[in-house]
Order: sequence, then C-alpha cells, then structure tokens
Amino acid sequence: MRRYWPSQLLLLLCSLFSATTLQANNEVKLYLKWQHGFQFAGYYAAQAQGYYEEAGLEVRLVPHQPQQDTIAQVLSATGHYGISDAGLVQAYLTGRPLVLLAAIFQHSPLILLTRKEDAFQHPFDLIGRTIMVSQGEENAIIRAMFIEAGVNPSDLNFVDYGDASNALMEGSVDAISAYLTNEPYFFRRAGLPLTIFYPRNVGIELYGDMLFTSQQEMERYPDRVKAFREASLKGWRYALAHQAQMIELIQQQYAPHLSLNHLQYQATQITRMIQPELIPLGLLDKSRLSRTADIFQEALEDRPIQAKSRDLTGLTYQDYIKQPLDVRHWLYATLGIIAVVLIIMVVQFLLNRRLQRMVNRQTRDIAETRDALQRQMDIIDQFVITSTTDLAGRITHASAAFCQISGFQREELIGRGHNIVRHPDFPASVYRDMWRQLKCGQSWSGELKNRSRNGQTYWVYAHIEPIYDKNQVITGYTAIRQDITGQKQVEELSIRDPLTGLYNRRKLNESLAQHIQYNHEETTPFCAILCDIDHFKQVNDHWGHHIGDLVLQQFAALIQSQLRQQDILGRWGGEEFMVILPATPLNQATAIAEQLRQTVADNLFADIGHCSASFGVTAYQDPEEEQTMMQRVDSALYRAKDQGRNRIEVANRPA
Repeated sequence: MRRYWPSQLLLLLCSLFSATTLQANNEVKLYLKWQHGFQFAGYYAAQAQGYYEEAGLEVRLVPHQPQQDTIAQVLSATGHYGISDAGLVQAYLTGRPLVLLAAIFQHSPLILLTRKEDAFQHPFDLIGRTIMVSQGEENAIIRAMFIEAGVNPSDLNFVDYGDASNALMEGSVDAISAYLTNEPYFFRRAGLPLTIFYPRNVGIELYGDMLFTSQQEMERYPDRVKAFREASLKGWRYALAHQAQMIELIQQQYAPHLSLNHLQYQATQITRMIQPELIPLGLLDKSRLSRTADIFQEALEDRPIQAKSRDLTGLTYQDYIKQPLDVRHWLYATLGIIAVVLIIMVVQFLLNRRLQRMVNRQTRDIAETRDALQRQMDIIDQFVITSTTDLAGRITHASAAFCQISGFQREELIGRGHNIVRHPDFPASVYRDMWRQLKCGQSWSGELKNRSRNGQTYWVYAHIEPIYDKNQVITGYTAIRQDITGQKQVEELSIRDPLTGLYNRRKLNESLAQHIQYNHEETTPFCAILCDIDHFKQVNDHWGHHIGDLVLQQFAALIQSQLRQQDILGRWGGEEFMVILPATPLNQATAIAEQLRQTVADNLFADIGHCSASFGVTAYQDPEEEQTMMQRVDSALYRAKDQGRNRIEVANRPA
C-alpha cells in the first residue's frame, strides 16, 4: 500500500484544486452605481430570499466609492458585474468590451430642477440663465434636452456641480441637475416648491440603472451570467411586490441613515420608472439603444440629434443567446402557411363575385358620406374646443373654437406647446401627473386653468387621449375641452370673503383639514395664527361702518403683503383673521406673528390713523383634531387681549 501514496496525494490535490476553482467561479461582485437605497432593492431581495444561493452564486454587493470608475472595475476581472446608466452605450462604441444584461429602469431618473417661484415653464425660459450640471454623462443628457427643445447650449451658462441644493435655494443658480429619487424629496421637506423638467418630455428617452458585465465574462461563463441575471430579475419582481418589507430590510441592514418616508418616496418613484405593469422587467430595445448613441454623439458636439446607422451587435445579452433549431416548428409553420394560402384563395374567389356589385354602390355612398362628414367637421371645428399635439406636446392642430376662447390665431398656436395658454399659478404637479399618465398610454381627464392672449383667465374640463398608428405606437395626443369658466367663478365666490377678497371660514377649515392630513402622512410641522383688530367696535361706533369696512380691507391687504407665497390668509369672522403657515415650526411662526404685529402698529390707516392687533399662535400637535387646535389658538388670542392687547401669546402644548 505504501507505494501508492504519491498517486493518492496527487488525486487529493486535484480534488482540492477543482473545488477551489468551482468556488471561485461562483464568487460574484456587483458594483453599485451609488450608496445603498431602494434603488438596489431587487439585489437585496435576491440575497435575502436566497435566489443567488439557489443559483449557486456567492454575491457581494459593493457600494459606489468617490472617483470610482464602475466600468473599469467590471472589466478588470471575470465575475464582476455593475450597474450604470445610458453612458454604457457610448462606452461600448468607444471600444470598451461590455455587455448589457438588463435595463431595470425604463426611464432615466435624471431631471432638471428650478424654483417654482421663478416661473420657468419651458427650456426656452432658461436662455441666459445659470445651470449647475455634473460633467460627463449628466452634462450630455441635459445638453441633449435643450438641443431637442430648440435651445442652443451655447446660450446657457453651465457651471460645475457644487453645493447644488443650497445654490438653488439661495438663488445663486437658476437650475440644477438632480435625480428624481433624491433631491425633490429634500426640497419638498424644506418647503420649496419646484418646477421639474424631464428630458423624456422632449424626446430624450433613455434607460436607467442597466445591469452589465464584461464580454470576457459573457463568453467564458455564459451559464453564470444567465444564473446571475435571472436571480437578479427574480429579486426585483419580489422587491416590487413586497415594498414595505424591503423598505424595512434596507433601513435595518443597508441604509439606516435614510428615513422610512424617504425610502417610501424612493420606492414610489422607482416603481414608476420601472413600469412593471406595462413593460417586461429588464427589457432592452436595440432601437432605443441606437437612439441613445445618437443623443450622446450629437450632444457632445452641440448639434441637432439625427439618427445614424450604428453596429450594436454584441452589446446586449440577447446577442449571445443561441436559439436551437426546431425542425417541427418550421414544418408546422410551413403547413400552416399552405393552409392559410388555400383558405385565402377560396375566400378571394368568393369575394370577387360580390366585389364588383359593391364597388358601384360604395362609390356613391362614399361621396355622400364625405359631404356629410365635412359638414359635421365644420360644426365641430366651430363649436368644440379641440387640439392635437405631437409626442413632445407641440400643437399640430387647433379648432376655431380653441382659437376663439384662447384669443390666438391658429398660425400662432401651431408648433407651440400648450404652455402658451397655461396659467402661471396653476400647479405644475397636475401637468406632471397628466404627462406621466399619457406616456403610459392612458387617457387623462381633469380641470385646467388657462390664460388667454389678452390675460383673461378661463377654465376648461379637458379629456386627452393618445393617438396610435397602425402598429399601436403612440404618435401624438388629441384633447377635447369644455368651457367651465362660469362654474369655476361660482365656486370661487363660495370660498371668498366678499369684503376683503380673502378666503372665508369655509375655505380655511378645508385648508386646516388638508394640512392635518398631510402632517399624518409626512410629519411636516405647520402652525396657525389667529389675530383680532383691537377696539374695532369703537372704529365702527365713532367713524361708521363704511370706514370700518375700509379698515378691514386695508388690514387684510397689509397682512397679505407680509406673508410668504405658501402661507394661507383668510377672514375668520368679523375683525378676526387667520393665517396658516405650512412647513413652519412654532418659533418661526412666533417671529412671523411679531413681524405682523409690528407692521400693523406702525401703519397709518385711512381716516383713523394708528391701530393695533392682538395675536394668538399655536402649532399642530399630532394626532389632535382640528377643533382642539382651534380652541387652543383662540384661547391664546384672548389671553393676548386680556393682558393689554397689541401683543402675542403662544398657546401651551396640550397635556
């Protein structure tokens, strides 16, 4: 037996080497494109649910590091995978040997943000403005958006990315590039209303968060690539179906610094970008990838985007999958074709006998129908408010009724967006929701506030439907509208105080209820101020009710002039007024009340001279009811009056 020990030792070493090689071949690194968040929920789910383990893989998730070149990391060795954006297509065309496995986001999360108060409605509005954009891929996409909208990037002042959020809030820049899953959430928490420009609204439709690997990995280990891809997509299906569970897992194991509200916001936005109910998860379309290459090439040279023929063979996973030849399939297909041809020949023979008789009758009917249809179209054009647009929202047709209500000539409308009649104080969120719904192939209905050419406000109830070509591809949109201006004017009268023009008590109660509900959802603080003009009865008794009404009007205008855009002012009753302060803590609300008190005391009112007012201030304390909050601020007001008037009292917190 002793003479066989060298052979046994060699066999043992070979076994150990084979086991080590097998284990190494199953080790996978996935390089993330950013820090942990719901953005990578599918890969966390594949780990937690054991999908990778079932596939025989040992996967390590590597968060993004500053200055990290994810593509270089993936191409450096086999077993490396990564997540990146549309720039992968440009990298492939410049010679980097990579393979796209799946597109997780069907829409890129890259957006451009501006302050809503600046009233920028179209990329044209940003000409000559300062825009903060990261260099590289983001810069190319944003420049492409402007090019496609008809704006020359040389007419814009681009600056390198820095402290973008503070720069936008302080007004040192007019716009910043951002990710839909991140910055809008923080601005919303800070109470800054935004206008969002989506590149896809002007035809810059790009994939986001694409899973990729190297050509070397694809060619040497196709089974491992297939296993990793399928397990990852399975993980994403689980994550999208169990979002609450994944949010809790991510906060506990990966991103404890992110709040549950932030993760829920990310989950909502990411689901909209994936569109799992409409598009197969991971779908990669060669025509979109070719369009992506066109966008990057032309944007880098500030030229209009034009389609070019490009060889993208070898770029996608599907290029490496061999389809087996099924002889039976071709046999059945051939027999089916023969049967169909025979049936068609028989049907054609039978139909030809009837066709000649039908032609003469149909020719006569067509002429009559054409005339009747033209008469109906003339009536519709004259009395129905309709318009048609292309995919970018540019008007291609407008009825005479549309021209009449808007005050524009048809030639002035063609080629322009509907923002030409959009009222500046109508919420941009309504248009965002409308376009999101239309882009998904769904119809949209709702009320819209418009402004005519001469500045008059008018309201319409609109119904918008996508237009499809014969291949069921959306080519544009058509809208029909009903003038509801009279109805809206009646509604407006029902929520306004006729003397001061401010909101009345009914509208204030509705606003309080809305902010309480919003507090339940977002835990955003808000406060209320209740104020009363001191000794107002003496004004009426001494000067008369006409002067008293004039003082109330002047007081309302004075208070309104001191408030912020988001603050809500209304007449509570008599000489009492209420201010609702959204996203405002109690100490800031107290400072605002003191500013109002001093402004009133310093003002000279017509005929009566100086007068003063008393103020009560309180903050909403979740989960109290509206009535409890109002009782507390009312008590604070009357303490201010009992203690000498012309002062502020802050309500105590409830026990």
